[in-house]
Amino acid sequence: MNTVARLLVASVAGPQYTVGMKWIVQNPDILGGQPRVNGTRLSVSFVIQCISEGMTASEIAQDYPGFPPEALPEILQYAADRLSQPDPKLAA
Repeated sequence: MNTVARLLVASVAGPQYTVGMKWIVQNPDILGGQPRVNGTRLSVSFVIQCISEGMTASEIAQDYPGFPPEALPEILQYAADRLSQPDPKLAA
């Protein structure tokens, strides 16, 4: 595993702020508060990018040990929920 992969899946300490889901957490001190996969430094957006490039959950777990493949359905649901909310900047 390369250095970047080690950093991304490093054990994360400190307060965790859940977003009402098992696998998705936020902490203002980690990744600038971006939603991420609990126990990793893998952001939701990073995992979505991996999926968009054709990776499977198993391949992500292989490249980033510590990523729980069973978290993928929740990650996708979180992204879908966020995208279904209107953008307040566009509201008139």
